[in-house]
Amino acid sequence: MSEGLYTVLHGLNYRKTSTLDGNRTLVIQFIAVLLLVPWAASGQLALSTLKTGTPPPWVERIVSEPRTAIQSDQESGGQVFTLIDSQVSPAKSETFSHVVKEITSETGVQSGANLSFTWDPSFQELTIHQITIQRGTERMDKLDPGKFKIIQQETDLNRQIYNGALSAVLFLEDVRVGDRIEYSSTLRGENPSFKGRYSETFILGGNVPIQRRRFRLLWPDERPLKFRLHGTAVEPELRTHGGTREYIWESRDAPAVVVEDQLPSWFVAYPWIQLSEFTSWSEVAAWAAALYVTTNSEAAELREQIGKLRHPGATAEQIVQSALEFAQNDVRYLGIEFGPNSYHPTDPVAVLRRRFGDCSEVWVMRRRPSWWPQDSARHCRICCRHPTISIM
Repeated sequence: MSEGLYTVLHGLNYRKTSTLDGNRTLVIQFIAVLLLVPWAASGQLALSTLKTGTPPPWVERIVSEPRTAIQSDQESGGQVFTLIDSQVSPAKSETFSHVVKEITSETGVQSGANLSFTWDPSFQELTIHQITIQRGTERMDKLDPGKFKIIQQETDLNRQIYNGALSAVLFLEDVRVGDRIEYSSTLRGENPSFKGRYSETFILGGNVPIQRRRFRLLWPDERPLKFRLHGTAVEPELRTHGGTREYIWESRDAPAVVVEDQLPSWFVAYPWIQLSEFTSWSEVAAWAAALYVTTNSEAAELREQIGKLRHPGATAEQIVQSALEFAQNDVRYLGIEFGPNSYHPTDPVAVLRRRFGDCSEVWVMRRRPSWWPQDSARHCRICCRHPTISIM
């Protein structure tokens, strides 16, 4: 499954990773092979957070329509998505996905017969509801938990980022040209770092044709919501019932989006919706500031290291330079960013002991006033990545 379509199905922020050199690609592929294990051997965490069952009762069932004519130059990849339906209930912390696609060529058999469902087991639970193949009038049930494989791919290892996400992969058997593959699942759970606040993006297009793309959001009346459209003019249909606002965005016959090579990682090539209940940057700042509070900032180990950097007779500029060199040369970059760690930095003493951390963790370690002379602001400006939280 392509990165773009993976993003569409799971409602994650679109991110295009940099191109790897050949050696790194082989290493990551080798790691993925080593981590390809049967479901039963994948550990208790995966077992407890991956299930099969029926969709939640709030989900609205949508029936896929017959495939319409698609221009031949739009059939890249050999598969056409006749339906991609995403439904979200932030009040229940649930995201439902329903996909129907038709295989139109042998290329599509190769690329479309492997299904992947991804989740973060540290705070999410994945329930797979349906996997079927329709061939003419015959409908075959392919949801067999015993045939799933659990993969921990870690596609960002080349950037020294470990996110802990798992993928349940099913290699469908006996897939043929003309088959219609249908599958649905629900992700349940929210990152505890958000403390119940909602901010998300959903992709509306992909690198293959999408006959019908639908996004339904059930939003509690008492909570504020702002949204912004990017690369699309599709406005939502709004319904109100029982203290809930129901938003439905829907587009039809969307052509494949041709994505140019070497685009910057921050550029989103596909049409997308941005959603947030943060109404001002001061709200974002108040939320984020709480993540950086630590009760261990004056620990003896930190004070000892600070004493080595603030040697007698050193100028303010020299102290600043020593602190920066220590953080850059003695603390290597490695982001362990799954669950709360994706936003909440690790305790500074732990970072100092293990000598690795991501930029937010290194920033927390060196942000204490005792690290810097009083006039250090004149000598340097430190920039650090902060969580990507949106307001409109």
